[in-house]
Amino acid sequence: MKPKLIIVFAALSFALTYGQKIMAEESAIEKTETVKNKINDSVKEKYREIDDRICEIMNGKINCVAKSIKNKAKNTSDKLKTDTTEIINKAD
Repeated sequence: MKPKLIIVFAALSFALTYGQKIMAEESAIEKTETVKNKINDSVKEKYREIDDRICEIMNGKINCVAKSIKNKAKNTSDKLKTDTTEIINKAD
């Protein structure tokens, strides 16, 4: 009786461990969405970087510190949203 129980337990643990990884395959639409979101984040990040540099040239570095911090927070937020969406797509 015990050897059967060990075999069943091993099979169950294998199925739980690897079964989800096999089924969690991103579709082509989800992969495209992820790439699109990453490109969008990159463009926004570059725009904000240029905006910060222009602000520093026009107003001085000290006057633009708050704006720079706000833009970095937005970049982090955008990246976090993209990563969350990617994780959700992989889990589906």
